[in-house]
Amino acid sequence: MIKRLRLAVQGKRITYAVGGATALAAHGYRRNTRDVDVFVIEKDLPKILRALRGVGLDVFAVFEPSHFAAKLPGDPDPERRIDVLVPYSEPELSAIEFPVKKRKLRMFDSDLLALSKFYALDDSKDPRHGYDLHAMFRRGMFDPRKVRMMLGSVDPERLPAFDELIRLFSAPTQGGPKRRRPEGRIPRGESK
Repeated sequence: MIKRLRLAVQGKRITYAVGGATALAAHGYRRNTRDVDVFVIEKDLPKILRALRGVGLDVFAVFEPSHFAAKLPGDPDPERRIDVLVPYSEPELSAIEFPVKKRKLRMFDSDLLALSKFYALDDSKDPRHGYDLHAMFRRGMFDPRKVRMMLGSVDPERLPAFDELIRLFSAPTQGGPKRRRPEGRIPRGESK
């Protein structure tokens, strides 16, 4: 689907950014996915839908007026598709304005991707967004201070939830009980 998307937008003046698991993969974190999330500004929605039809995809509404999808005709897998989304939250809007170029496509910057994942987790409670965000944090893929600053400038009411999440991510993991050495056994390298 990435190849079809690349072909569809090539040479067209469409303002977009790719987010979701595809952008995560472009930033070094692999998660299995069969769909591609593309965010477009509202005025370019008709253009991208036309462009996707132009490369042989069927286009249909998921939730009008802000969520459409495109897939190969006759493909039985409903997850193998391109989701076209018109964003209404600041992270996605900013990502469209300031994308990074990866894999010949415009992708979410990793800090904006983390902020977007936080919004998705906070709004939908879908645990996959939490797993992604935690993996991104562990791998150092985003700067929590920068993400917090961006969140504070657009939505300060959500700062306590973000702080709590980062605190949980930063807590040392609890190991199981310490293993005890069997009686009478001498550790390697020691003598009686």
